[in-house]
Amino acid sequence: LTEVWFFLHADKIIKKFGVLPIFNFCLLLMGVRMGGLSLLTHPYQVLIVESLAGPIFALGWSAGVAYSRSLAPEGQGATMIGVYTGLKFGFGAGAGSLVAGIMTSSFGLRAMFAIFGSLLIIIALGLC
Repeated sequence: LTEVWFFLHADKIIKKFGVLPIFNFCLLLMGVRMGGLSLLTHPYQVLIVESLAGPIFALGWSAGVAYSRSLAPEGQGATMIGVYTGLKFGFGAGAGSLVAGIMTSSFGLRAMFAIFGSLLIIIALGLC
């Protein structure tokens, strides 16, 4: 539900702040989200933490499409967006699931979320 507002206003937000700062902001929010998931003690708390999924997905996706289009040669915007989509939902999702599965079986679910959340926050702050 939180995605709708961010999708509607993504173009204005991206024009104001730029593509790379938006990517960085999404990394930071994803780290906070994963850290929050590692701390849950009651099932209803997930509603608060998952409200971050809207800006993460909507702004991240919109920034990725805008950046892909800006890198593409004349007339090849859709092709570049297709490459971005394949990398994000194909390679990225597959590699992330593989690593997260190995970490979950080795350290447990809470630890996996805490480790990934911490890494994302460190990376996001390092890119500032």
